[in-house]
Amino acid sequence: MSAASRSAQKAGIWLLIAIVLVPSTLLLQGPSGDLYLKIVDLGLTVPKRATEIVMLGLIAAFGLVTWGFRRLEARRILTALAAGIGIVIAYGLSEAIKLFYTQERPCRELVTLDNCPAVGDWAFPSNHSTIAFAVATGILIITAHRWALLGYLGALVVGGLRVITGAHYPHDVLGGAILGICVTIAIYLLLAPLTRSLAQRPRHRAD
Repeated sequence: MSAASRSAQKAGIWLLIAIVLVPSTLLLQGPSGDLYLKIVDLGLTVPKRATEIVMLGLIAAFGLVTWGFRRLEARRILTALAAGIGIVIAYGLSEAIKLFYTQERPCRELVTLDNCPAVGDWAFPSNHSTIAFAVATGILIITAHRWALLGYLGALVVGGLRVITGAHYPHDVLGGAILGICVTIAIYLLLAPLTRSLAQRPRHRAD
């Protein structure tokens, strides 16, 4: 079996995991709703734009590891590009799922909150969580260092904030996290043979 075939097979496995697990999180709606109410009842105060600030921090970290701490490398840039494509596709799929499964926001369905997203802006899965966990996965793919796991801590903060502010059920966040991780890895694996080939091409210098 060729390297490309092995990569495609592994990518298919990750996509299959997403196909199975993302819809399965909907089975948690009952306990997820109960947990949501308990969290919202705590009345926790979240700084304005906190979610966006953490998201920007994750994106900045992605850019930093792409640039590198010493010098630009073709392999790292191509890897980041493949991961970036995975992030974009994960986000696109999260939007498509929202249109297919039109789950109402808990801030309208279970409680009434003034800052609830507009009607028609469906809850499942959480776009913020999808992007955050996709970016965290991209960071880990690019660097392959243990410290890169801190990106998932940031992603967990994003997901937690989406529940604390009342915008999402916990299972919305879980579904988005699974989608972001699995799709980003799958697309990276699909593109890995191409990125390796491009990175190994000799660079011709002008005399």
